[in-house]
Amino acid sequence: MPPDSQELLQVQDDKIVNPNLCTSKECVIAENNKSQDLGSQQSLIENFQQQPVFDLIAQMSADEREKLFAINDTTNTLATDDEVGYFQTSLWQRIRKRTAWLILLLIANTAITGVIRTQEDILQRVIILAAFIPLLIGSAGNVSTQSATVVIRGLSAGTVELKHAFRKVLEEAIAGIFIGLFLGMIVTGIALLLKGPLDVAIIVGISLAISALLATISGTVLPLFFKFLGFDPALMSAPLSSVIVDILGVLVYLNIARLFLHL
Repeated sequence: MPPDSQELLQVQDDKIVNPNLCTSKECVIAENNKSQDLGSQQSLIENFQQQPVFDLIAQMSADEREKLFAINDTTNTLATDDEVGYFQTSLWQRIRKRTAWLILLLIANTAITGVIRTQEDILQRVIILAAFIPLLIGSAGNVSTQSATVVIRGLSAGTVELKHAFRKVLEEAIAGIFIGLFLGMIVTGIALLLKGPLDVAIIVGISLAISALLATISGTVLPLFFKFLGFDPALMSAPLSSVIVDILGVLVYLNIARLFLHL
């Protein structure tokens, strides 16, 4: 090939345009945006890789964490046959099962009447003491029911185990001391607002503080006890705990009144 022809071909090769090369203004802008998107994606990936796993889990909602760790499935496997099958039984079986326990509780409740009758002399001499009995047994019953509910939920979820029962009871007893002190101070103020004598207000406050402690212990122990025996804690623990606390609360209240008032 002549030299002139070779030079002509070389010039033409240099001017050949790559068909994939972006030359228009719109195309250049699109390529720049694409590069920025790729850079942002790469930055997000690097940040995700550098972020601690615990921080990521903490940012999840409760539902997302449950799905991630299959908490609901674990809860179902930890539930007892009684807890799972309660609503699968017939209505009559449910009525019979609950009524049996409630009859026992009704009989146990008659003990409160017996306790009050043994302390009639105190109530007759200081009639205002009787006015605070519903407040005391109602508040203490609420504490026991709350404690029992928390423990039953822990047993169902697997966060409370029988092998750690003593430690759990001790923790709840400490909590009961502080709860009793708070409630005792509040009810003392309420008694004074209701124009009750100072000595009666103090008696009511001390009685509720002691009753709240007993209620916390009772509400914690009974679910663990029934679980150990193989019964369903949900059917019996809270009602029985409330009855026990009512009886003990009235005894504590009237005996503290006898001690303070020298009756």
